Order: sequence, then C-alpha cells, then structure tokens
Amino acid sequence: MSNEIPEGMVDSHTAVEMLNISHNNLRQLVWRKILIPTSKYKRKSLFNIIDVERVKALRKPYIPSA
Repeated sequence: MSNEIPEGMVDSHTAVEMLNISHNNLRQLVWRKILIPTSKYKRKSLFNIIDVERVKALRKPYIPSA
C-alpha cells in the first residue's frame, strides 16, 4: 500500500487550510453532511478536492454590519 494521498483527494488538515476554518468548524460541516469524507489515510479523513472547492465557493464572507 502506498504512503501517499490519492490524486484528487485532500486530508482534513489541507481542507481546513483551503477553507480557512478551524478543525471544529470542519467537524460541523461533516456533521451537517455539507462535506462528506470519502476515505481515511493515516487516521485522517480524506475529502474529494472538488467537494472542498464547492464548499469554498458556496461560503459567503462574513461582513459585519456598520
């Protein structure tokens, strides 16, 4: 078995960095079934990079009211 993440997949740490969110917020996205892990790699969940990009595009930036 190879020790590399399969092509087209990202681990949870990379997903957190791509989405610019905390690990707890990533857990909320998974719990709410907005982002679904597809497999595991060294005890980390793997996500399809396309799904992470989709969530990133759907997230609206927080703009505080004046």
